[in-house]
Amino acid sequence: FMKWCRSKGLGIKLSQHAQLSILIFADNFWLFATSPRMLEKMTDKWIALLKEHGWEVPLDETTWCTTASDDIPWKISVEGQELRRASRKVGFQALGAKVTFDNNFEVELNERITKAWRAFFKYKELLCCRDGSLTLRLKLLQTLVRTALFWCAGSWTLTQTQLNKLKGVQQAMVRKMLRVRPAEHEDVA
Repeated sequence: FMKWCRSKGLGIKLSQHAQLSILIFADNFWLFATSPRMLEKMTDKWIALLKEHGWEVPLDETTWCTTASDDIPWKISVEGQELRRASRKVGFQALGAKVTFDNNFEVELNERITKAWRAFFKYKELLCCRDGSLTLRLKLLQTLVRTALFWCAGSWTLTQTQLNKLKGVQQAMVRKMLRVRPAEHEDVA
């Protein structure tokens, strides 16, 4: 596929000698194109190559997205079936992470926070047990909840507000473990 893309000049040119046309991991693949027509050609070829080797891609589950405005009415069809276009803001799920194309990690951040709280409450009896050592309970918090919160976080570019939100979640969990109520803030007139 990569040789075919190179021969046709398809994909994203990274340098004089490097071109990015596909990333494959687990049961997902990402094709990289500079236009909807290019993506359509590449998708047709990729699907044909997979079929040739006994693999199948459910086209009704295949999603594409772009960094261009959602207002542009682009469509991509493969084998006569129009592929679903995910909006830049909503994006799509890939390997347990929400990928958006509007350079905003708010959707993923909120999903991560929800998953972290689910993990916290799943292990609440252990984490909030006053009979257990605080050091051990904090290690458990890191082991059992941190992964849910920071899955794929290495690629995030967060705003200061979003960083503060993350810190607030962690602090709220520790307060809950210690059974400390948050201080009430009074507005000064």
